[in-house]
Amino acid sequence: MTRLASRSVLLLIALILACSPKQETPEKNTVNIGNGSLEISNGWARPAHARMMTAAYFTIRNNETFADTLLSVSYANADDTQIHESYEADGGMMGMRPVGAVPIPANSGVELKPGGIHVMIIRPEMNLSEGDSIVLELAFSSNELQLIRIPVKASN
Repeated sequence: MTRLASRSVLLLIALILACSPKQETPEKNTVNIGNGSLEISNGWARPAHARMMTAAYFTIRNNETFADTLLSVSYANADDTQIHESYEADGGMMGMRPVGAVPIPANSGVELKPGGIHVMIIRPEMNLSEGDSIVLELAFSSNELQLIRIPVKASN
C-alpha cells in the first residue's frame, strides 16, 4: 500500500474515532492503530481553552531490532502541532524549544513527559476539557504512521 493510501486509511479511521462516543479509558489509556512494532502507551493531554496552547505526552516503545525516529505529530483540530523539549535557561528559568525529531533506540523506549520532550498543540479549534479525548497522528522514519487516541486530563 502506498504512503498516500495508508494516510487516507488512517485519516478515515481518525474520523471514525473522533465521531465515536466517549468510552471508558483503556488500561494503557492510549488506543493505537499501527503495525505493532512501535507501542504507544500512557498518553494524555492537558485541558485547554480554544485558541490557546496545551501539551500532550506519551511513551513510545520500539520492539524492533533497529532504531526508529518520531518525525512529527499532528492534531487535525489545531493550527499547528510541534515536538518540543523543556530546558533550563539562564538564571534557572525554564524554556521550551522545538526539536526536529525524537530518536527511539532499538528494543528501547522514550517517554514524552512534562519537563522533558513533549508535544505542543498550538491553538486547538475547540476547548479540550477533562474527560474528552483527542486523536494524534504520529509519523516515524520507518514510514509507519500511527493514530493514537488519548484522554484529556489535568495530570497523569
